[in-house]
Amino acid sequence: MTAVTHREPGARGTNGFALAQNPPRARSNCTISDRTDGSADCTTSNSGDSGLPFEYDERMSVSKGIHVVVGQVAAVSDDFVQAVARLLPQLSGAPIPSKTWLDDVVRAESNTVLVARDATERIVGMTTLVTFPLASGIRAWIHDVVVDESVRGQGVGRALTRAALKEAERRGAWTVDLTTRPWREDANRLYESAGFEPRETRVYRLSLPANPMTKR
Repeated sequence: MTAVTHREPGARGTNGFALAQNPPRARSNCTISDRTDGSADCTTSNSGDSGLPFEYDERMSVSKGIHVVVGQVAAVSDDFVQAVARLLPQLSGAPIPSKTWLDDVVRAESNTVLVARDATERIVGMTTLVTFPLASGIRAWIHDVVVDESVRGQGVGRALTRAALKEAERRGAWTVDLTTRPWREDANRLYESAGFEPRETRVYRLSLPANPMTKR
């Protein structure tokens, strides 16, 4: 498992959680051209409600033809529950969460749950940004990044990562961490191109006997 860190230049964490309680409906329109570096042209505005079921959204037109909108989940719909049941097994063998559990995940103040929708409004990717204050500053982790296998390699993971980094910066995080398997070459290239740097560290995990999701 490789751990990588993204440091936010000039980030300040004095009021990150106060901001997170009422996130603005910021809109960022990004177009990825056929540049070899995968960079994008973006404009941002705070022009009110987007009309979508998100509090934050980012539009990206990818050169291979797919168009996605990345947005924060404001409420758990049946559509979202079904998407999690479809996407999560493509990432891990974790139990499929119930709607009650997902309600808790979305409502948690530390969490920003992001989904990517294609032109038909189908959810084709998701991730969760977790932001938390420590004595050393406000930190953030990007967890559970998964893109539907039918659209992988078309920029959806990049769109999710960009949106998560923007939200981390808005919340005042000083660093953003994530982990990925060393053999996932595409994922490693994506994160390094986004500015993440590998860390010389070991990731430890202790599995506890009870999984609370099975009780929901």
